[in-house]
Amino acid sequence: MKSARFQEWIDHWWRRAENELNTFMPTPPLRVDASNSSAHFKTARGFAYTDTTTDAAGRVHPYIVIASKLLQQPTDRILGVLLHEIGHALDAVLLPTGLDNWAARHGRWLAGTPERRADDIVKAVFDVTIKYDAEDVQTIGPGVSPRPEELGL
Repeated sequence: MKSARFQEWIDHWWRRAENELNTFMPTPPLRVDASNSSAHFKTARGFAYTDTTTDAAGRVHPYIVIASKLLQQPTDRILGVLLHEIGHALDAVLLPTGLDNWAARHGRWLAGTPERRADDIVKAVFDVTIKYDAEDVQTIGPGVSPRPEELGL
């Protein structure tokens, strides 16, 4: 699969988030680590992470970095990983209290720990449950939910 397709998926889900949250947010760019050189990618389940930059005005801009090894994974896993990272990106862009208030107004609850919170954001905004497959990687296919504690919360 081509990485350009991944950016299309991120754009699609980000637009859905804008509609649901009734706000405009610049879409986070996708960066592909072709060499899988990040320390995060050295583990078997390390496929992506979200990071941020801050501009001179203090605005936070998230970006999503994927390992090239994600390109060869099943679609359910790819979407699970990307959506989980979009959850982190939304959390970075929106003030946490603003996102918590939005969730509460919609009868939803967001975890206080970053990894489960990202999954909860995906569920609250997109009504998609992030699960963890037999290899403990995010998926929208068969798996367990919530995130297993041994993976870190």
